[in-house]
This record gives sequence, structure tokens and C-alpha cells, in this order.
Amino acid sequence: MKRKTKYLGENCKIMTELLFETDAFERMCIKAADILKQSGLNPVLISPQGKRSSHLTVANSEVKRARDLFQTVRLKAQLREVILVKIRNKPGALVQVLKKIANGGINLKYAVLIPLDSTISYAIFETDDNPAALGILTNPTPTR
Repeated sequence: MKRKTKYLGENCKIMTELLFETDAFERMCIKAADILKQSGLNPVLISPQGKRSSHLTVANSEVKRARDLFQTVRLKAQLREVILVKIRNKPGALVQVLKKIANGGINLKYAVLIPLDSTISYAIFETDDNPAALGILTNPTPTR
């Protein structure tokens, strides 16, 4: 049987999640994303289908600039480095991703799955070693 190479490649990257402590979390995420976009940054705002919540992430290279922007408009955000993975919305997809990390001996600290529609989901998670976990997820591995 032929062996195929299966990996996540560009569908997987390290980002920084911005967390706002407020009752109006969704509005705050949208406001913060607008501020970042107007300043030339490229935030990723993920809102699950049919839900009233959002997750806002920015590239790690943009964190300092985002933090500076938030200080000027008095927005307080907690920052958490996470791995953002775009996966197919199907049974077992998240388990396959997390199993690779576990098999690499890396501990999972935080995870959330956000279904965008019936075909695509985003997984956001934090590990004890995000760069090593990203390496495991983005390097081709033989599968049957």
C-alpha cells in the first residue's frame, strides 16, 4: 500500500489570543479587531456559527503593536500564545491533531474548538511548548 504524506502546513500557526475581561466580550473583540485593522495589522476574528462569542488572535510579530494600540484607547487585554489550526469539521479531526501532540510528549494546557460551518472548524490551543507542537503538526508524517 502506498504511503501518503499528511500534515497541516499553512493551516497551522502560532498566534496570540487576546482575552478581554468584560460582559460585552463579543463587542469588545469586534471593536479591538477594527482598531487593529485600521492600524494596518491583520487580526483573525473567529465567530462560531450560531453563537454569540468570538476569539481574536494576532500574529506574534504584531503583539507589541497591538498592545501599544490598546493602551492608547484604554483597552485591557490578557495575552495568551496559542496555536491556531484550521481543520475539517468532522468527527475525530481534533482528536487526530491533539494525538500527534500527545505522542510527541507535549502537554496540552488549554483548548477550544470553534466550528465555523458544517465543513470547517478552528482549534485554538496552548501547550507546554508551542514551537515544538507546531513543529510536530507542520512536519510531514507518513500515514497509511
